[in-house]
This record gives sequence, C-alpha cells and structure tokens, in this order.
Amino acid sequence: MLLSVRHENHLLGHLLKGLPSSERAALEMELKEFLPRQGSVLQQASELIELIHFPHGGIVSLWTIVDGKAVDAAMVGREGAIGIEASLGESSSFTRAVVQVPATMTCLSAHRLRRIVCESESLSSDVGRHLGRMLNATRQAAACNSIHHVEHRLCRFLLEVSDRTESATVPFTQELLARMLGVQRTTVTLVLSHLEQRGLLANRRGRIAIIDRAAMERGACECYGVRRRVDGQPMR
Repeated sequence: MLLSVRHENHLLGHLLKGLPSSERAALEMELKEFLPRQGSVLQQASELIELIHFPHGGIVSLWTIVDGKAVDAAMVGREGAIGIEASLGESSSFTRAVVQVPATMTCLSAHRLRRIVCESESLSSDVGRHLGRMLNATRQAAACNSIHHVEHRLCRFLLEVSDRTESATVPFTQELLARMLGVQRTTVTLVLSHLEQRGLLANRRGRIAIIDRAAMERGACECYGVRRRVDGQPMR
C-alpha cells in the first residue's frame, strides 16, 4: 500500500524505501490507516508507546504536562511521526499527543518497527536524525515561548500550521490558540484584532484566514525561519 505522493507521510515513505522489497511488502501489509477526530488523544504522557502514528497531513500537538497543565511542546504533521522514539527501544511517552487538525494517518506496531530498525543501521540512523530534529524544534519552541512577544509568536504559529496543512485558512478557535501559546484568551483576541486591522488576516468564528502572507512572515519571530530550516523547508 504505497501512499500517494501528495498525502504520504514523508518519514514513513523514507523508511519504506530503505527496506529490501520483500521486507517492505511484508511491512506494508501490517500498516493500518484511519481518520481520527479533532481532539483524539494518540498517546498519553508516561504511558508505554505501543503504536507509532504517521500523519498524512493535518496537525498533532505534543503537550508536556506540568503541574496538571498542558504546555505545547511541538507540532507534528506529515513530515514526522508520533511515538517514533519507541522504534529505538521500548519506551514511555514524555508527551500527550492530541489531534488538532484531523487527517488520515497510518499506524504500525512499535514492536514491529523496532525489530526492523534494530536490524538496519541505516534505518536506525534515519530515525536518530529525525529525533534530533524534533529535539531541536522543541528547544527552539521553549526559547521562543520565554523570550518572544506573543504577537510575533502568534504569526509564527499560524504560518507553521498553514505550511503543514497547505492551506491559508487555519481552523483554530481563539481558545485553542491561547492554550497552544500559553496565554490568556483575551490576549489572543487583542492580538488577532490588531493583525486584522492591519490587513494581515481575517478572523472568523473558529477559522483564521491568512490574507497577507509576506507581512505575516515579516511579523513572525526569527524562530519561523529556523523551524523551516530544521524541517528542511526552503523559505518562500
């Protein structure tokens, strides 16, 4: 079941290509596709990772739980996977993974992929590099959240979601944006109103349309450019 070029998961496609044809065919028979709902929890913090999820699109948020509160640590789209660290050894999740923008996903037993990766030095290196990129992105996000102004962070966040969903319209409510950014909803309302008055976006109930992308990129913090380079995406 080779995935279509447009909607494939890049990491899964790369891993499959690294396998001999006989092993690839056997593995493909074990892949299962499903479409989660918005708000679906793919993994809980501190629980053993049994399934690895490869999104074909959409957005999955990884939340770190601190004192019972969820703090956004990273976003994953079709460039990555949720729970991929379990392919290098049995492990528990450090984050809660929540579907924010639903899209078809492929899932695979962590035990099955772990056996394959352990037998292949090249696949193990591929997974290691991907985990390194995720770690760098998480570090960048932590620094961004502590240093940069909320307006610049909001511009960066909307652009990143737009890139991953390949749409100029971001289907997020103000409440969800506030939670993702770690600020009050009233703060998000004020910032969105300011950006709308300047013609950068159009804010509708539950949907935010990017009108002037170039201005949004100028208004975003430098972390947007850093994140795109980490993901291997050229700046537009």
